[in-house]
Amino acid sequence: MSNGSRIRANIHSNIQNAHGATAKLVLYFFLATFIIVILMDILVVVIVPAVYNATITEPENAIEMTGEARAGLSIIVSILTVLFLLGAWGFSYLANSSFTGVDVAENMGARLVQPNTSDAQERQLLDIVQELCSRFGIAMPPVYIQNTGDINAFAAGLSPRTAAVGVTLGSMRLFTREELTCVLGHELGHVINGDSRLKLNMGCAASGFSFVHWIGDKLLIKAQQRQDVSEMNIAMEQQNAQMGIYDEQTHNKNDQIKGGSAAFLVLAAGVFALGFIGFKVGQLILYAISRQREFLADLTAAKMTGNPEAMAHALMKIKLACEGDDESMHIDSSPERNAYAQFYFAPVSSWYNTHPDTNERIRQLLPNYNGVIPSYIKQQFANPPGLTSERTGGYTSSYSSDSPFPGMAMGLAGNNLAQAPAPQSSAPQFDFLQTQAQQPQQVVTPQEPPKPKFIDFIRAPYSARCAIFALLIDANQEVRMNQWNYLQHTLDSSLLKLVQKLLPVAIKYSCAEKISMAEKSLYALQQMTISQYKDFRKIVNELTAADQRLDLFELTLRCLITGRLDYRYGLNKNAVKFTKASQLGNEFQIMLGYVAYSGADNMTDAQGAFAHACNSIRCKMPMPEKSSCNLSSFAKALAKIQFASTPIKAMFFNAFIDCINYDGKVTTRERELVYALGAALDLRFDLD
Repeated sequence: MSNGSRIRANIHSNIQNAHGATAKLVLYFFLATFIIVILMDILVVVIVPAVYNATITEPENAIEMTGEARAGLSIIVSILTVLFLLGAWGFSYLANSSFTGVDVAENMGARLVQPNTSDAQERQLLDIVQELCSRFGIAMPPVYIQNTGDINAFAAGLSPRTAAVGVTLGSMRLFTREELTCVLGHELGHVINGDSRLKLNMGCAASGFSFVHWIGDKLLIKAQQRQDVSEMNIAMEQQNAQMGIYDEQTHNKNDQIKGGSAAFLVLAAGVFALGFIGFKVGQLILYAISRQREFLADLTAAKMTGNPEAMAHALMKIKLACEGDDESMHIDSSPERNAYAQFYFAPVSSWYNTHPDTNERIRQLLPNYNGVIPSYIKQQFANPPGLTSERTGGYTSSYSSDSPFPGMAMGLAGNNLAQAPAPQSSAPQFDFLQTQAQQPQQVVTPQEPPKPKFIDFIRAPYSARCAIFALLIDANQEVRMNQWNYLQHTLDSSLLKLVQKLLPVAIKYSCAEKISMAEKSLYALQQMTISQYKDFRKIVNELTAADQRLDLFELTLRCLITGRLDYRYGLNKNAVKFTKASQLGNEFQIMLGYVAYSGADNMTDAQGAFAHACNSIRCKMPMPEKSSCNLSSFAKALAKIQFASTPIKAMFFNAFIDCINYDGKVTTRERELVYALGAALDLRFDLD
């Protein structure tokens, strides 16, 4: 077995270990909560009455409870304690869950990278995030840059829809392109692993004990006041006794007040102590969970990029930054930085560490690491290469038309999906003053400045909409005229003119290239206002319906919009309607049949692929007729499966991949189908 295989196997094992460790820590928190509830019972039911009885002097004033009374009181105390902790958790969660990743990024003082930026490094940063989002199968979040020289990156947001990701200028200067890709993959790993939501829930649960601690503190103040009153009453009673005045009723009342004050003091002290202990235990468990999620994010980035060495090299440079004396390359540990420590990539040194030891993080990626940083890493740290590639030594861009599906050269959802050669092309240049129907393109002379490429137009919100409209224009002359008439009555003249200028290039693209361009436009399209997006969505639906038929690009574009952009704009509120696979048997049968027929050269291969996929999920069903498995029926079935629960969607998705992998080869059309499925079902592509 090669080194690469051994490292890859170790990464998979470590990912499972990180998930297992997180589950144990959450279980420990619930166990600690259970113990504290029991101790609260003991405090109220046993200790407080015992203190009261030990303090009083008159036996008739003692508290006596039967076993049934104690059991009833214990149940009441347990229920009230649990309800109080749940209420405190809910209140804290509601108060903090409204903050989005954009809110956090702006509070950190970061600035948004515009989709049409002309800065080379900012452009490359967007390229990296776009590539990673394609691999993760999520909509591209807003990308931010912090104008500081310290070395770090961050991600925030409770879900991919509300997330934001960013880096510091120091990171862009220090890391190579591969290393920064892994660092940003780490941050996006936090988003898809749900780390912010998990830590928010755990933090809010721990805050419930802080409320208990606060109440105990207030009770102690009251208890001290009652103690003062009790001592005053006893002193007055002693003075009256010396004067020969004795009132049995007053004596019994003072005796009860004395016992009650002592018991109340013990109760207050106990609530104070249990609240303090619960909060500190919750904090320790929360930070332990945070450390495990850092391991998981490291491993997720290494897995998705297929480059654990680059992830380890980035961590080595972080270690050098922590240990070095150069103030231009350091890890900020200011109070403001500590406040957002959980969102960052690099650690903050404190008693409660949100990040594990850097050496241990490196060993999770490179098992043979002995703590010695290679000399060439130290040299790169001393002379930062910037965003040059370790492989090429120059600037690289993921926006390459020879890779229509960034991230698709990998297994999907735990299956080995072989990659067929991608079609080669380059985005042609075009003249602004012509259309395909009017005159041939003018030849660009060497003296003229280079003309913009199609890729340049999909990077700005305004022109990205026009680029999508142009991509949807049909090659059929009659359909194209119907679509054009609709656009003339819908768009203003400036938008219409831009669509006309983009059309000569868009109409030449293959389906795979159109899908690639549509995906790369998502970041720019996310900059629209909600009203602009709704108008855009309506026009897209009308253009796709103009020819009364559906092609694969139109289906994929719909899936991108409903699966990515609708979610980003908060319009995807589809409730789960199906929780059992049997409820969607007909839809699965149609979709699987279409996938099987699409990739097979003959009926025997199609039947074999269909049966193989059914066996993978342990179901038996007849293969449908080919006439019933068309793209239109596939789209209708897919629209219904979008309402299924995530486990059901994942099971069906894996079955589709098994069907495609059956013959050991993957066609371009099959890759496009997988892309449409992943976008529609909101399932990310994963390495195996």
